[in-house]
Amino acid sequence: MIYTRSKANLTQATQGETKKTDTERKRLAKESHHLQRLEGLGVLAGGIAHDFNNVLTGILGNISIARITADPGSKVQEALLNAEKSCQVASGLVQKLLPFAHSGAPVKALVPMKIFIRESLRSYEFPPSIQLRFSLEDDLWDAELDGGQVKNVLISLVDNSVHACPEGGVIELAGKNVIVGEGGPGNLAPGPYVRLTITDTGRGIAEEDRERIFDPYFTTKDGSNGLGLAFAFSVLKRHSGSITVRSLPGSGAAFDLFLPAKAEIEQESSPVPDRVGERKGSRAGKGRKSVLIMDDEKDILETAGQMIAIMGNSVSTARDGEEAISRYRESLDEGRPFDAVILDLRVPGGMGGRETMEKLRVIDPGVTAWVSSGYSGDPIMSEYGRYGFKAAVAKPYSSDDLKRVLEKVLEE
Repeated sequence: MIYTRSKANLTQATQGETKKTDTERKRLAKESHHLQRLEGLGVLAGGIAHDFNNVLTGILGNISIARITADPGSKVQEALLNAEKSCQVASGLVQKLLPFAHSGAPVKALVPMKIFIRESLRSYEFPPSIQLRFSLEDDLWDAELDGGQVKNVLISLVDNSVHACPEGGVIELAGKNVIVGEGGPGNLAPGPYVRLTITDTGRGIAEEDRERIFDPYFTTKDGSNGLGLAFAFSVLKRHSGSITVRSLPGSGAAFDLFLPAKAEIEQESSPVPDRVGERKGSRAGKGRKSVLIMDDEKDILETAGQMIAIMGNSVSTARDGEEAISRYRESLDEGRPFDAVILDLRVPGGMGGRETMEKLRVIDPGVTAWVSSGYSGDPIMSEYGRYGFKAAVAKPYSSDDLKRVLEKVLEE
């Protein structure tokens, strides 16, 4: 059952019988088949993501440094900004593979959905023949999600809808608060969800294609790699949500996405700006800060160190956990503890970020650190707080990313 929520109350809307029908069992079997096929991509994703993102971090970091030091408004600065954007696009291609990996847990944060949905599509260029409509509840609940992954899902689905309307049409994004009870759609656990429905007036999806649209590499669109809907399917599953499609040839299509939400009655009473990281009174930028960076890649140490130094801070570096612990202990003994520590999660042949953090917390329970990795799908990246970290930053990162995270951890 699904209970839809209005401002005044919750009204029950029964969808099907409580017991799973034969149709439902068949659908669940197909979902299991999709997941098995997606596992093959996990090996590829996990293998290349870490190394590729490490290389890209050095490239993006140096471009950021050059952009900052270039003359404001110059053609050089403009070219560097374009190069920076291209690096971010390249990183996005890898991020599209990460959700298929076995440990590709999303890095979640509480997101105000009404703002998030509109902002996700702000940069998408719709053809003049397409009319975009929003139908979002005024009090749409927040959802805990990986903003980058879900944004890519929304863009991918909208892009499919645009291609399904070659002669023009209407695309609508509807958002509604729902309570899923026993016997709800798919294998969703009972609880509050935000249901997003993306509807178009296009040519629809043939019945034989509906059976396969979530399979990796399946596509009916010229120039497509066939990963868009498979990516969406994997992302929603890893968010403990679901995605389904309804369509008839010639009558358009509708994709229903369910994302676990934090119901209004459970939400904190603090203002929205506090929830989206816009707190006042940040300590960052008020005086010189000392930062310790640990990474096994020499180029990343040099590049990240330069970016943090340009912000007016002092920097120390370490190649592994043992060296980081030694430097941290020295700083404590000298009465000048580091204000922040950046720890690379994986150090081949050495002590990585998790073990290093455990030892630093013994030395100094008040240590302020964040974890970094070229493989953002690692569970520690998504649940960094459980391991004592204040934040997580995925590689590749720019100087703007480092500044944002540095401000966040210092103000906390």
